[in-house]
Amino acid sequence: MTRETEGALREAFAVPLPHLDERQRRLALGSAARVLGVRRVVRVAESTPCTR
Repeated sequence: MTRETEGALREAFAVPLPHLDERQRRLALGSAARVLGVRRVVRVAESTPCTR
């Protein structure tokens, strides 16, 4: 994943994540991970303030 993609993920989730409960966060981040492909969960976790 490029730095540009990581930055886009950070920006995309910066506003909504604090307003979501745990289940909603996992659903949103999981759907982003599926779109990214290889090593997706690790990449999403590194780009957001959430753990794997």
